[in-house]
Amino acid sequence: MKKIFITGIIVIAALAGIMYVLKKNKKENEAQTAVVAQKNAAVAVRIAEAGIKDVNTVYVTNGTSFLNKKLNFLQKLLDV
Repeated sequence: MKKIFITGIIVIAALAGIMYVLKKNKKENEAQTAVVAQKNAAVAVRIAEAGIKDVNTVYVTNGTSFLNKKLNFLQKLLDV
C-alpha cells in the first residue's frame, strides 16, 4: 500500500513539473512570436537596371598548369 502511494505521488509530481515547464515554454514562444509577427513597412531591396552585355567566354589562367598523369590512348590501342 505504501509503495502505491509513493508511486502515485511521484507520478503526480512529475506531471505537475511537466505542466509547469510546458506553460513556461508556451509563454516564451508567444513572446517570440509577437516579436516576429510585427510588420515592418520598410524592406531593403537592391535593384539593378537590365541591359544587354556580351558574354565573355575567354578562359584566362594565372600560372602554369602541369599534367597529373600522362595518358597514352593511342599507344594502348596499337599494342592490342
